[in-house]
Amino acid sequence: MSERTSTPIDAIAEAWVETLIELDPGVAVWIGSSTPRLGEYGDNSPAGHETWADAARAALTAVEAATPVDETDVVTRTDLAADLRLGLELHEAQEHLRDLNVIASPAQDIREILDLLPTATSEDWSVISARLTNLPGALAGYVATLREGAARGLTPARRQVVEVIIQADELAARGGFFDGFVGGAAPAGGVPPALGADLERGAVGAAAAYGAFAAFLRDQLLPVATSEDAVGREDGAEGEGERRDKRARVSGHRRRDHPGVGAVIVEPGARFSRHRLRQRIGRPRMFDDAAYPISFDAEHRP
Repeated sequence: MSERTSTPIDAIAEAWVETLIELDPGVAVWIGSSTPRLGEYGDNSPAGHETWADAARAALTAVEAATPVDETDVVTRTDLAADLRLGLELHEAQEHLRDLNVIASPAQDIREILDLLPTATSEDWSVISARLTNLPGALAGYVATLREGAARGLTPARRQVVEVIIQADELAARGGFFDGFVGGAAPAGGVPPALGADLERGAVGAAAAYGAFAAFLRDQLLPVATSEDAVGREDGAEGEGERRDKRARVSGHRRRDHPGVGAVIVEPGARFSRHRLRQRIGRPRMFDDAAYPISFDAEHRP
């Protein structure tokens, strides 16, 4: 079989993945890519969501204008365009302004990305230290988005807020996750004293940030949270569970005729967690693996 020549549509898809990594370096962790910015978080503020939307509109315009040259291009164009349209619809519906739940929201993702970072070397722990230092800013951006939603009358369900307060309080506790996490640092050659001090400061700051987040939820968001959990179809569209599945979806396709390359198409916000890695690779609940054999490790998929 002759090697397939890369096409303009391939370039658009790959450029979109690079854009997602630029907007949220954590995406690189999930798809096995690299970036010198692994210690940074994406912008969870309203402005960050608008930046994503602008980039998605540009990518959608580009892929819709492109002409497929083979069946692989048809699949890439169809899938990428569908994901971009869906993400933009969710953005325009302002779903990000009330994106808080007990399992799959930035409240968990901001912390859980730490579980996926390598820990073998002191350089790895330097990246973790940077993440810990940047974590309060990531939560602050998220709070700004939830606050904007509340101002517009768009709030998550009260029951979800109550449960996330419990999660945040646990993360804020001294001797809790963050202290245990950095206390377990054991890279080859040991932890340099300066790095150890940075990790300890980062752990304290991260715990304090979750404490402040819990206070915001308790004092400001809970009083205005909706008392109704979404069940069935709402807002003339899907019910909350269905919308959450869609907004969480990561889809892609394996280029069957080019085994060395795997195109990954990641849906808006690119919010991921360890829980979702186990269940659905990247925050999708459902994809048809028989129809779309998806892999972030394209070299090892049949």
